[in-house]
Amino acid sequence: MPTGQDLDSALSEVEAATGGYVRYYGINCAHPEHFGEQLPSRWLNRIGMVRPNASRRSHAELDEATELDDGDPQEFALR
Repeated sequence: MPTGQDLDSALSEVEAATGGYVRYYGINCAHPEHFGEQLPSRWLNRIGMVRPNASRRSHAELDEATELDDGDPQEFALR
């Protein structure tokens, strides 16, 4: 998360605020290593969309970049 909050606590916060109303969550523009290892298995059936990013750069780094970063496409495909 750009704020530094871990994904588990962010999803738990939304669940509490909405009374569990959200049907599924989406993960957008993040390299799999930024979310894969921190996502507890209890959320796996609630992730309905993943649009990963091949770049390992943070959102702040990408915002400041003057060139596109396509990461390592071969490594990304293996993940």
